[in-house]
Amino acid sequence: MYEDAIVEVKEEITNRLPIGRAFNFLQHATFGGDFLTPETIINTNAGRGFYQNGDVQRASFADIEETSYEWPDAIMPFGSVELPFSQATQSYVSTHTFHITAGFGWATIANKKKGLCVGYAWDVREYPWLNVWYQFEEGKVKGRAIEFATCGMWNSFEYMMTHDSRFFGQNSFEFIDAGQRKVKTYCMFLLPITTNFTSVKNIYQSDNEIKVLIENQNNESTHTLSIRKS
Repeated sequence: MYEDAIVEVKEEITNRLPIGRAFNFLQHATFGGDFLTPETIINTNAGRGFYQNGDVQRASFADIEETSYEWPDAIMPFGSVELPFSQATQSYVSTHTFHITAGFGWATIANKKKGLCVGYAWDVREYPWLNVWYQFEEGKVKGRAIEFATCGMWNSFEYMMTHDSRFFGQNSFEFIDAGQRKVKTYCMFLLPITTNFTSVKNIYQSDNEIKVLIENQNNESTHTLSIRKS
């Protein structure tokens, strides 16, 4: 019997300390090797973002709102970048939050020559940030990562608690009380695609399934994946 290539991952975090504390949690999906070519494309429903670090280190986080941009177009210290594509010639990290109306976040990475799309979907209340990492070395792209997380700003807890480090109201850490248990869940999936693939246009999620809307050169197609609950 055929089963959809989709997995639901559930993780639990428990604070066993007698005091509450700040903490962060990050999922680091990293891609490299032959899967990365100039045609490899990342799509997401992420919204406002800012340049983090890379070949050029960010001098200050005080101006992240003023220097922010909207996916898919970024303004880097070295120029403008179309974030979905693998064509920049310098390394960077672009960090994003999601629109207030987004109930869940999603991100995909696809290579139509390999015929494969890899995707992730999650509740934005559990993972409100997306960090898109791009590594360029020796004249080619060496790595790309989809990092959905509770953290966006790469700074210490001390800095974030002693400065107003929110990005349009979003903190870059969570608080977990003494003895508290938190549960975080996400889905990851694989989809076959054709050489006519253009982008993942949208993803819709319910309790039991994910629908992936794919834009091809001449049409659109929808793939429905059933989630098997553990």
